[in-house]
Amino acid sequence: MTNLTTEEVPASAFESGAIKLAVGGKEIRKFAPTFALGTPGEPIAVIGSAGYLEIASTVEAPRAPSAQIAARKLRSTLADIFE
Repeated sequence: MTNLTTEEVPASAFESGAIKLAVGGKEIRKFAPTFALGTPGEPIAVIGSAGYLEIASTVEAPRAPSAQIAARKLRSTLADIFE
């Protein structure tokens, strides 16, 4: 998290999705409205829920088959608990 608020972020970043920041020797060039719109591994700037500019890097989501298996296991476990 930074100490920059929404008001201090240039309006052009909101409009174009482009920003230029240097943080810890790394350059951040992408501004995204949500964390989910970041490219995996690419640092992005987003406005967090507290209203401050945050620097984040997304990770690749698990593949669907393993996520589906996990969901099936969870459902069966919950069904066992509530029966």
